[in-house]
Amino acid sequence: MNIFEITKEIRALDVEDWEYVQKESLNFCRQQELKKANDKISKIIDNGEFGRYEECAEIMKEALSSITINKPNVPIVMNTLAEAVTETEKIKLILVDQIVGMVRWRETINYMFTHGVSTFYEVGVGNVLSGMVKRITKEVRTVNVVSPEDIKGTLGGIISDSTH
Repeated sequence: MNIFEITKEIRALDVEDWEYVQKESLNFCRQQELKKANDKISKIIDNGEFGRYEECAEIMKEALSSITINKPNVPIVMNTLAEAVTETEKIKLILVDQIVGMVRWRETINYMFTHGVSTFYEVGVGNVLSGMVKRITKEVRTVNVVSPEDIKGTLGGIISDSTH
């Protein structure tokens, strides 16, 4: 949601709903801080300043400190741990660790496969990740999602799979 959409919503609200307006304005500001932190980190990495990763981790830690992460509906498999996490504070810590920690890709894919994940979705152009998954375990299905039509088709397939 951008500032124009928020403003449009505010205008449509009853004047007595200022608590909502304040909450949404604060959320928007927090999202902007996280975006600024991400942009700053991306510039450091894009410039090849690899010796500044610890600084990048601190930037992310500070930005995440004001963000509320809701408890996920399903466990999130973190690729620096190769295990599922549901605790919101632990998720924040691991997001910071992603910047300086080693990614455990093979272990992450194996963890997901042994815990019942049989289909992996790669969103975006290309199929590099799908190929990597298939090299780790050939017994899974990979689906590439690139266009809006792919998204609709994929969602339809997920919904019909879950009802059978």
